[in-house]
Amino acid sequence: MPPDSSRWFDVHQSGTRSVSLFSIPHAGGSGYPYTAWRRRLPESVTVFGVRLPGRGPRITESPYRRMEPLASALCDAMTEKLDGPFVMFGHSMGALIAFEVCSRLQQRGFSASHLIVSGAHPPHRPRGEKQLHLLPRNEFLQAIKNYRGIAAEIFEEEELVSMFVPILRADFELVETYPVRSHPPVACPITAFGGEQDHAVNADWLQEWSRYTSSSFRRQMFPGGHFFISTHEKEVLSAVNDMTEGIPAK
Repeated sequence: MPPDSSRWFDVHQSGTRSVSLFSIPHAGGSGYPYTAWRRRLPESVTVFGVRLPGRGPRITESPYRRMEPLASALCDAMTEKLDGPFVMFGHSMGALIAFEVCSRLQQRGFSASHLIVSGAHPPHRPRGEKQLHLLPRNEFLQAIKNYRGIAAEIFEEEELVSMFVPILRADFELVETYPVRSHPPVACPITAFGGEQDHAVNADWLQEWSRYTSSSFRRQMFPGGHFFISTHEKEVLSAVNDMTEGIPAK
């Protein structure tokens, strides 16, 4: 086990842990947005915000550009933390990572209690008409703006733009090179979250996540666009809470 595995997680615990919630961010994101989740979830839930290389306290590390090495490294780090029931949550890019990691952990003998995939097409569906990570800088920036997940004023600060563009390119490369094909199902239930006004994710395709579980499946829609998990955080966390409540402690 790598001695530095703890740097993968921003841990938020306020009570005795019975369920662990591993939350994986979207492209360009970090584990920090999940800090607020701690205040709205039961004390029995410990939130592990996943810190990906290239951002936050890991800013000096190179971001991953392929799913295989990232998923393998994250699995190694997670196995040290798995001492009871766990739920995996991922939004957009994070949803694909969460699915891949969930599948790999299952092969290692660790089965999640629930997998929540948010704002993402299933693996067999294409992620877009263009390979965004290959676009020229200005076109790439415009494509990022269209997602409306980054404050507009940040694009006016050249120093900030120069910092996050390489990270975003790497993240989009990871997503856009993930094989577009069907993958074996996981054994845990899957819930797919979607935004009713999310033009980046086809709502009907969300239903097709059902083929990736041998257990139960549910699709749940929320108001808002691609970043509905932020604009309608209260409703999203209420749904997450409902899923964690019924999980028996170890």
